[in-house]
Amino acid sequence: RSSVAHWDNTFDSSLIQSWALIEQLLTSAWENYLSLNRERATGGESHPFNNADRKKFLTGRDLTISVVSELLSLQDALPFALYQRLAPIRRARNGWMHSLARISAQDSAQALELALDLLRFFHGIDLDPLPDVMLGSGV
Repeated sequence: RSSVAHWDNTFDSSLIQSWALIEQLLTSAWENYLSLNRERATGGESHPFNNADRKKFLTGRDLTISVVSELLSLQDALPFALYQRLAPIRRARNGWMHSLARISAQDSAQALELALDLLRFFHGIDLDPLPDVMLGSGV
């Protein structure tokens, strides 16, 4: 849907749909990280590390996707190159959400590209929904 919206020059719709996928992929990666760290070994024994209350806090509304992406990056669960691409997309998304700021073709393309790159990184799914001329600086 994001690709079709981009193709139709509905850049706000494209970016918002790409952002929804980006946010879901990061949330899923965070939940996976927490599951992998449910217990920790200390002194040769395994002990609970993330109990239900802690998990509830770490997956609740208090932890924004911005904070989650920071934590994933610090743990090398999100490559720094992908992490760096989040900020401008998040700013464009927030500008649209809070002020109905215009979404450019470049913003839309960058969001779509990042969503696809995260899908590839986290799940090994490789999609190429747009011709190269539609993405990046060629837009």
